Amino acid sequence: MKEFMLQIVDFLKEHDIPHLLEHLRGLEWSDVLRSGYTWLVGAPLILIIILTKRFKLLIALISVVAFVFLVQFTLPASGEQMPLSSLLEFVGGAFAIIAVNLYFLLIRQ
Repeated sequence: MKEFMLQIVDFLKEHDIPHLLEHLRGLEWSDVLRSGYTWLVGAPLILIIILTKRFKLLIALISVVAFVFLVQFTLPASGEQMPLSSLLEFVGGAFAIIAVNLYFLLIRQ
């Protein structure tokens, strides 16, 4: 597990935001679901969050996954022009994620 975390840190040191966005665009969700690390870390983490009733943290985790989906499907590859429709989808999706977070994390307590 320590080697896996060191690989993540090394990856973040070597790559800047455009490279990180390229890797997010190339992310295959079927491979993520088949990965042992996903089930080894993700399933117990979600179970602990649900059992301890930390729903705000669960909303935040779901928002991060939703943002990754949003980046993956709306932003063009680096160096390409962004069409207005994609820009509006990205801004609208980001606004929706922010609005849901504000509602559940601040307003509804």
